[in-house]
Amino acid sequence: MGKIELDNKMFACQQNLLHLNKLQKAVLVFICQQSNSLYNSALYEVRQRYFKSSKAIIDDEGVVKRRGGHLVGYSFLCQTLKSNKNYKSIFAQAAQQTLKGLVESLKSYKALLKKFFKSGLNFYPSLPKYPSSGGLYTVSYPKQALKLINGQIRIPLGKQIKAWFRLSEIHLPFPSNLDFTTIRELRILPRNGCLYAEYVYNTGAKQIELNPDASVTSDQ
Repeated sequence: MGKIELDNKMFACQQNLLHLNKLQKAVLVFICQQSNSLYNSALYEVRQRYFKSSKAIIDDEGVVKRRGGHLVGYSFLCQTLKSNKNYKSIFAQAAQQTLKGLVESLKSYKALLKKFFKSGLNFYPSLPKYPSSGGLYTVSYPKQALKLINGQIRIPLGKQIKAWFRLSEIHLPFPSNLDFTTIRELRILPRNGCLYAEYVYNTGAKQIELNPDASVTSDQ
């Protein structure tokens, strides 16, 4: 169980190993594959436009570094990839979460790059890398896509999955120690040959901003 900060609120994560029947596992593995392919397609669009718009700088050691490039955002990726077969293969909100995950990585890259050129970083940051082709990538469902029915959480799969697998939704046991009203997101995590459900939930606590100019002294 880990903790993260989002929107100035504190969230925690709980992972539960999934015990699935053959059909459920086949479907979740498939959508994780589609999420992986969608991520790669989106990253390709990002990199192509970034390299065309950025300025290449060669340092004293002959290493090429880039500066001033344009990193496309979430709206552009959604518009560009909405007809992508991988995007259309999974539930729309899950596909959008995959794109948002890439955009967050790009924001981190941009912040590190800015810090590097201000001499505040001793290494040159790299753009996000392509996940292995044919691999599995996390699939995320925001709270509004989920429903709790008789102690089980319903995951919608979308029209394409229903047509191909004759299955419109999957129901997973909801952890008894969690409160559904606090759930922010459910992630399907592929890891070490297994699938996990990761629940991101609001702890009710807020991040406290400390005054960096304040000092604490000790008599010890």
